[in-house]
Amino acid sequence: MQTAIGHSENPHAPQALEEIIAQCRLELGGCTPSFGIFFTSRMEMNFPSALSRILDEWPDMQLVGCTTDGEISDCLPCTVDSLNLLVIHSEHLRFSIGLGEGVSSEPERAVRQALDQAAQGTNGKPGLGIVFSDGLGSTGVDFQELLNNVVDLDFPLFGGTAGDNFRLLKTFQFCGDKATSDALVVALVSGPVSFSCGFGFGHTMLGRTFSVTGCKGNILYEVEGLPALDFFEKYLGRNTQEYHQIPLAVLVDDDTDDFILRDLLFVNHEEKSLAFCGTFPRKPRIRLTDFTNSGLIAAAARTTSEVLLRYQEKCPDLALLCPCTSRRHLLGTQAKEEHAELLRFRTENPEMRIFGMYAYGEIGPLKAGKEILFHDASYALLLLGERT
Repeated sequence: MQTAIGHSENPHAPQALEEIIAQCRLELGGCTPSFGIFFTSRMEMNFPSALSRILDEWPDMQLVGCTTDGEISDCLPCTVDSLNLLVIHSEHLRFSIGLGEGVSSEPERAVRQALDQAAQGTNGKPGLGIVFSDGLGSTGVDFQELLNNVVDLDFPLFGGTAGDNFRLLKTFQFCGDKATSDALVVALVSGPVSFSCGFGFGHTMLGRTFSVTGCKGNILYEVEGLPALDFFEKYLGRNTQEYHQIPLAVLVDDDTDDFILRDLLFVNHEEKSLAFCGTFPRKPRIRLTDFTNSGLIAAAARTTSEVLLRYQEKCPDLALLCPCTSRRHLLGTQAKEEHAELLRFRTENPEMRIFGMYAYGEIGPLKAGKEILFHDASYALLLLGERT
């Protein structure tokens, strides 16, 4: 498996596009890529034109991607308003893609449509799926229920939800030469694929566990008999702006302290309800959290070490990152320090490339072999390569 990355901050979009294509072409050294991912947070671009230009260069390549809230690579570890392109050549792995539209209104149909389209191009049973979904209209969609119970996948999915440079207006998803919104894009990988993935947080749970007594989808109405807003005011004070920096920990099961996080989106003062970036499970139990910047960075380093340790081959060919955009905004100029452990590893293993985006939400199993979860505020990492 051979990877090539083109990453440009050139303010002139057409020139930036030509630069990333030229960078990838040079690194490929004459090889033809079969799969590509395109990320950008430059929202004023003509996306269909950009996708068509990339496919003019490699007409048979399976191309996916989305708009983001920032781009990541080993060339430019933490950028916004850039163009970021990954292309992969492999003699042994097969990549197939699918698009499902109308995620917010018909999520089950959209997920099935994307997976069915992608399955038509697989060579044998898929070993892994990579997914990019709308990051705004789908906030009330229960991806965990869909991907674990409705669709009943027998392989893991990893990915994130699209951003829009934090405008919070409209995101775009890319499949082939098509750029659309309110959609889900899936890439299935079949053949001798080797991978490991993990999610880190860096948040500390505080106080006792509370039972949610009223919620629907991503809306929290009541906690132990108190209106959700009154609950937050009781424990966090009346400054609602601070609530956005304090995600809720949602306990995954009754037997462990494993949790996922939920970032606050909006406060409804009239209803005294709170809207979050992801849905809540049935009968959720929650805890308040706290964090430090050093804790977030340490959690990213720890997650990187653990995922590298679990990778079964000598060295991965690709590190695909989809950390939450909330981490970038909280860390500010320290954001690139989250990638320090990966960059140190690449110094000794230059064949591994680093590529990714800042997402509005993250998708994947918390532990190997476990159910697929929807995450907020996490540091999400996938290592990918071929089995030898």
